[in-house]
Amino acid sequence: MTLPELLASLVAKGVSDIHMHAGLPIAARLHGKLVPITQSPLTPQYTEALVEMMCNERQKAAFAERNQVDLAYALPGVARFRVNLFRQRGSVSCVMRVVNSDESKLWIVSLPQETLNYFRDKEKDLVLVTGPTGSGKSTTLARIIDEINQHHAKMIVTLEDPIEYLHRSKKSIVVQREIGQDAPCFKEGLVAAMRQDPDVIMIGEIRDYATAAAALEAAQTGHLVFSTLHTLDTVRTVNRMLDLFPPPRAGGSPHPLCRVAGGDRLPAPAAQQTRWAGLCNGNPQGKSAHPRPDQRPQSHQRNLRSAQGLRARRHADLRRPPGRTLRP
Repeated sequence: MTLPELLASLVAKGVSDIHMHAGLPIAARLHGKLVPITQSPLTPQYTEALVEMMCNERQKAAFAERNQVDLAYALPGVARFRVNLFRQRGSVSCVMRVVNSDESKLWIVSLPQETLNYFRDKEKDLVLVTGPTGSGKSTTLARIIDEINQHHAKMIVTLEDPIEYLHRSKKSIVVQREIGQDAPCFKEGLVAAMRQDPDVIMIGEIRDYATAAAALEAAQTGHLVFSTLHTLDTVRTVNRMLDLFPPPRAGGSPHPLCRVAGGDRLPAPAAQQTRWAGLCNGNPQGKSAHPRPDQRPQSHQRNLRSAQGLRARRHADLRRPPGRTLRP
């Protein structure tokens, strides 16, 4: 069986990830568990050939330089794959995540329609979808982008590493740029996006200070910015965003998140673990996502109180004059 035939059969079975490591049989993650697919172990020559099969010249050069590379691999009529090729113990390994670009698959995102409408109709803000690997962050963002694309005439720019879901322009114009191929990095792609008349910017992931600073600047200048973070809840999301920035100097300007909070409000993190767990912000009318406060899940209320308390403490610490301490 050839590799394309094997991949097609695994996609038909519903696997989410495929592992190919030298010295081990091919394995796949099915219903959350890794199971062996073949009996005989792969040879180093076989995994080495995957680089030639999946990479273009630019990706081959990047792999030769850094011993790892991210890329998108497509089998027409089957699926798209997010691929990470890397070396371990001197041999090549390959992990593939199945990404189905079929628009009908976006309906697996079981968000209430009023929640989708809220994000779809926003004009400006920074919205972070957070959760562990495999919790559906990319699919959730793709569904929201598709909702905007269907209902609004806007300019949407996405920056992804690699491109996962392919969006066809409907009412909106959708421009999708892949890091490494179309833009050198997230930061430079964001700077360029600001000159492309965007209404909506989608960043695949905020990984560093430069990307976080550019995303905040885009949101502050009146754009709707979506991105993801690998955090488990709203409290850790606020902590992570604060930790990405260097500490403010004594007597200097306040923390960038404080400036956002002072002018408007903090970013809206939406933490999810397989399913949507809750939102930090209400809707534009000031109503809760639930009809009454006592109907909110307890985890939502705890996360909201913890995030609000953390913001207050952080803002007090960052705005305190240098050399002055608070009494216990």
